Amino acid sequence: MTRYQHPFSNPDLADGWGSWAGGRSQAHRGLDYPQPSDTPIPAVADGVVVHNLWNGALGWVLVIRHPDGMYSGYSHQIRQSPKAVGAAITRGQIIGNVGTTGSASNGNHLHLTITYTDDGTWNNADIDVTTDPWSFINDRLNAPETPTTPVPEEDPVPEYAVATRSVARPISTTDWTYLHINADLDTALKVGPAIVNTVAQLSIDGLPTGEVLMLRFVKATGTGDPSPVSLGQTDVVGNGGVTFAQVAANVELGTDQRIRLQAKAVSSGVEVSSWNARTLSWN
Repeated sequence: MTRYQHPFSNPDLADGWGSWAGGRSQAHRGLDYPQPSDTPIPAVADGVVVHNLWNGALGWVLVIRHPDGMYSGYSHQIRQSPKAVGAAITRGQIIGNVGTTGSASNGNHLHLTITYTDDGTWNNADIDVTTDPWSFINDRLNAPETPTTPVPEEDPVPEYAVATRSVARPISTTDWTYLHINADLDTALKVGPAIVNTVAQLSIDGLPTGEVLMLRFVKATGTGDPSPVSLGQTDVVGNGGVTFAQVAANVELGTDQRIRLQAKAVSSGVEVSSWNARTLSWN
């Protein structure tokens, strides 16, 4: 279970989720937290940004996907959040600021939604794609900090299962660039045979606003495989400053197969300044 927190301590429970108060034309799909204009908004749980957009009714909206498959939406923000789609977010991290944007707002507040779908914050067709943020978060306030998969004693964590690099790596615009996971450039994150669940988080410098950096894990045989198999591509959109990203893969590795991380830029001058990768589980 993923640990959550309330963004603020003053929810308007009199007009909570499912309420028809104030002559609403439909049931309230979220929970409101009145706050002064420009108050920083903390994320309710770890996750990855999946939407950062304008909605006529909800104003500036940010949506985060969480490890449990749920989504949190933060509406009526005073301005567009600086967090780009693909950015990795930690619980309590500031993701924007309270405002009153959008036609459905009558004053400065955060309209928080917890949804089962990535578009549930603004998809008004069915309230059943949402759930009550008050009870949902309360049930998860004391969940474990980080869900883990126990590793059998006979299969101890190898030294290359968790690795962090802080060496600037220029990214090519013509070929996929390997982001070596260890100081030993030929060491991959995990060598098969195994079923591997892996995630990497990256900090990216020089990615212009709106420009795309492509990231992917690949499955390779040996260290010099000329044709590694892509495990799916993640496109990260730059925000003009330091852009954060996360990419994940779940794959079965055969004998001497390994998982490696690659990046490719659209514009020149892009560098990945630091990254970490870890094997979450294998068997």
